[in-house]
Amino acid sequence: MGCVCLRSMPEAANSGLECPEHELHKKEGNQHFAAGDYVKAVAAYNKAIKSDPENGRNDRLRSNRAAAFIHLGKEIKAIKDAEQAIVLKPDWAKGYFRKGSALAALRRWRVMMRVVAD
Repeated sequence: MGCVCLRSMPEAANSGLECPEHELHKKEGNQHFAAGDYVKAVAAYNKAIKSDPENGRNDRLRSNRAAAFIHLGKEIKAIKDAEQAIVLKPDWAKGYFRKGSALAALRRWRVMMRVVAD
């Protein structure tokens, strides 16, 4: 569950209600993604991963960036991010979905079927 980003509200200053930097970048990436600006989405997700207090070990950030990479036709990068999401959270289906989507975009049907069947 995400935070309520109040950084722009003066009363939120020093209240402990501000979003961590990586959450702000993730939100920015999600907005760019929704607008169809996948280059800016990837850039925002890159910033989110770099500013993540878990040293980039955030499965959702990797999955979101993988989705943007798929839209940009960068399936190999998407597969790498999806695999990292799977390693970070092996019981989360979306990592496998992202990897399967990238493999389907590459028309690697047999490999994709093995990924989604596991």
